[in-house]
Amino acid sequence: MVNLTSAQPANSVMSTFTQSWYRNLCGLLPVTRPPNGARTGLDAVREDSRVITDYIISEFVKSADISVHSSLEKICLTMKTLVKQVMETEGKRFTDLTGDMDMATLRNDPRQVVNAVLDSMFEDGRIHWLRIVAAYVFAINLARRCTSEQDETLGVKVVRSVGEYLCNESMARWILSEGGWQNITTVFVDANDLEQKLKSVGYLALAVGFGALLSVVSSR
Repeated sequence: MVNLTSAQPANSVMSTFTQSWYRNLCGLLPVTRPPNGARTGLDAVREDSRVITDYIISEFVKSADISVHSSLEKICLTMKTLVKQVMETEGKRFTDLTGDMDMATLRNDPRQVVNAVLDSMFEDGRIHWLRIVAAYVFAINLARRCTSEQDETLGVKVVRSVGEYLCNESMARWILSEGGWQNITTVFVDANDLEQKLKSVGYLALAVGFGALLSVVSSR
């Protein structure tokens, strides 16, 4: 069970924010939240990526009791809506792609396979929230195939590999430059807004991603 709580108690010497900053600077502990709940830095982005990934796993792959900090609740719900929408509109294409994946190669090193797919998807340097969503949808479909073959643990590893990929330097810096994961809740305000964006730049972004996915899958 994932349990993300608020900031650690401050002691009488340093404020919570000062402790958080100092520990993050020294690399001793993960960054904690300042008193106002806001966080900054690559460590915070990476922590959020992992928590959001666990939430997605609990919703689409393996049901689990996930306790998410209030600062991430809206982000998680937005991601859930985006993933469901893309799965409803483009699910068959993703299913067809994952159906061609070699399971023996995947079992041998799921993270390497996921990294190769995502490297291809993002090799043109165009990072977009919908491409990130597409990466999760691809992994979810692949995870469900694993589950259908009685290997749920492998499926969880596949989706978690996406979360780890988002922690690499270039992806984490892009997310940070956008204002962190919170930005996705302003880009996609509601269901109608999502539908309009998917009809415009969204499908183009996904189409580019599909081409990359197809090239990787076909080479395996």
